[in-house]
Amino acid sequence: NNGDFVGGKIRQKPEDFVVKEKSNFDYIKKEPKEKDLDYLVVRVKAKNWDTNQLIKELSDQLGVSKKRISFAGTKDKRAITTQLFTFYKVKKQDLERIDLNNVEFIDFGYCKNQINIGDLVGNKFEIKLRNVDNPKRAEDIKKLLQKNGIINYYGPQRFGGIRPITHLVGEQIVR
Repeated sequence: NNGDFVGGKIRQKPEDFVVKEKSNFDYIKKEPKEKDLDYLVVRVKAKNWDTNQLIKELSDQLGVSKKRISFAGTKDKRAITTQLFTFYKVKKQDLERIDLNNVEFIDFGYCKNQINIGDLVGNKFEIKLRNVDNPKRAEDIKKLLQKNGIINYYGPQRFGGIRPITHLVGEQIVR
């Protein structure tokens, strides 16, 4: 940090923070011939939805337990997110009948096992910075981040908010 800040505001609108899950989860994209492909895999695009609230709403509308819906990682609410879900013994037609505001089912497939927390390669972020004071410096930083990446964020989303020990976990990580 050389003190040459760019100023600006982030996350003024959900469109300013786009998260696309990168996954190598294995599934087939056509109607299965095998009877043992019990899981429907769906790529879901959601705007302004907390992952757990979305699962609750989906389970209510489908009339199934929340335990039958799984995902690889929790996503931010105030954002546009795209991620994979698996649904145990849920039919594609049942899901297609669901009409939730700002939720789109993009891609369907089938697999033998559910997706689990951590079954993702990572996330791709598109972050819009508004009202930038120093556009040239912002562009330079953007190029640097695109080349080198950015350190993972470790906060309440990663470790939970029930026991606020994030600062202790962070200290252990850097040791």
